[in-house]
Amino acid sequence: MTFGDGRIGFEYRHRFRIDNGILSNPHEHTLLPGVKNIIFDIRTNFIVKKNAVDSVDEGEVLDSEKLTTVVLNAEKAKPYDLIFHTWYRLDDYWMTKDEMDRMTHEAVEFGRQMAAEVADPQPSDLVAIPISVEIDVCTVQQEGEAIDDARERAIRATNLVPLYLWQITFTKNNSKRLWLMVYLRRKLERVRVLNIDEGLGLMNVCSICSKKPVFGAQISTLPCGHAFHTHCIVGVLEQDNLCPTCSYPAYDPDNMLHSLV
Repeated sequence: MTFGDGRIGFEYRHRFRIDNGILSNPHEHTLLPGVKNIIFDIRTNFIVKKNAVDSVDEGEVLDSEKLTTVVLNAEKAKPYDLIFHTWYRLDDYWMTKDEMDRMTHEAVEFGRQMAAEVADPQPSDLVAIPISVEIDVCTVQQEGEAIDDARERAIRATNLVPLYLWQITFTKNNSKRLWLMVYLRRKLERVRVLNIDEGLGLMNVCSICSKKPVFGAQISTLPCGHAFHTHCIVGVLEQDNLCPTCSYPAYDPDNMLHSLV
């Protein structure tokens, strides 16, 4: 297990292992014949730890999510390939670039080591090396902080933009979510609260959830000037593109096609 010292109040851990159970699960990527395919099954646990001193404390798991599944050719795999498929969510976890680089480098190196132990395939063989990548995003209780306050500011799936909005692909039935994905990637400002005064300068309270800004939270301000927790306003914009306070359009789907990548 590798530990990463994140920003004050947060820690990150990651670990890798062979997991043959992955082979029984459907995944979105096709295996290439005649090469050693590394399947990275990446999952995240969101944890709150009672204090920063007691390193033995594994913490309380608040929730979890499956980030993604990535298949790479072992011979050509590079850390960048893994970052390309995960950076959008690792950034939501508030991981630093150094932490992202360390985790992806170690994951690819582990995958290569496991692949080296497998016999070279024949041209028609479908060979897979299933690697479980488990990430712990830990919110650490600080001195003088109540554990409930630590839980309140915890980075966790329910306090983030829904994962499926980052991964969505176009179909006739999901055009509204497609435009929202474009808006998230290109237009929606997201500010991480580094101190409470800064957060209060953006909003006194989120009118959607009735909660004040806390350290580490993400706040988004719409074109009309009204600000909300990012995950709160995204939930509203999934249903309507209008500001819930003043009904001013947050984005115009008809003018966003050029932003799609």
